[in-house]
Amino acid sequence: RQQESPRMVWWWGEGIVAGVRPAEGLTRANLLAYVFSVWATIVCFVFVNAMQPSVLKHLLPPDDGDDTGSGGAHGGMKGAGDASGTIVLWAEITIMLTSPLWGALSDRVGGRYVNVCGFMIASAAFTLTPHAPSLPLLTLTRCFFAVGAASLGTTISSLLSDTVLRADKGKGSALAGVASSFGAVFAALVLLRIPSIVERAAVPRIPGVMVPIQCA
Repeated sequence: RQQESPRMVWWWGEGIVAGVRPAEGLTRANLLAYVFSVWATIVCFVFVNAMQPSVLKHLLPPDDGDDTGSGGAHGGMKGAGDASGTIVLWAEITIMLTSPLWGALSDRVGGRYVNVCGFMIASAAFTLTPHAPSLPLLTLTRCFFAVGAASLGTTISSLLSDTVLRADKGKGSALAGVASSFGAVFAALVLLRIPSIVERAAVPRIPGVMVPIQCA
């Protein structure tokens, strides 16, 4: 067997991912799963905010051109600014209230279980969001997503400590940052094109807009 060069061993040696070694008792698969978790978390965060105007478009009346100008920046929807602000406000309040609970639960049962639970909640919220028949129910589903988002945000840093060897914590943080960047780019360049594709296909409403993100 041909001997690997020292540089290749450092980058992709036994259990190593991009120079980062997994914690004792873990494997490369565990480290890759953590990197994917970070990537999927950022995809969820970016996508849910960017897709909100597409959902509101089916719940709010079109702007009639009054002097408020509230719908100009949201695709001609009347009251879209107030609606978006209200939804985001309640979502952030939900995150502030639930993050300490998720943190305490993570210390008790482990960050992996809390992280998986967060993805399950986020996926369920993504499924329900396009079907919300009214603005209050849309706000409720967004708060439901915020519960999962609080779980995901809480466990990103704790899972890093559990997954990466202590001597490689700095490189592990850098690897997580790269995964976050790729997640944001993927959400912006790929997933954000879905609404226009669905509309061009003349699909009624938008139940399929958020389906791909559920794979995370």
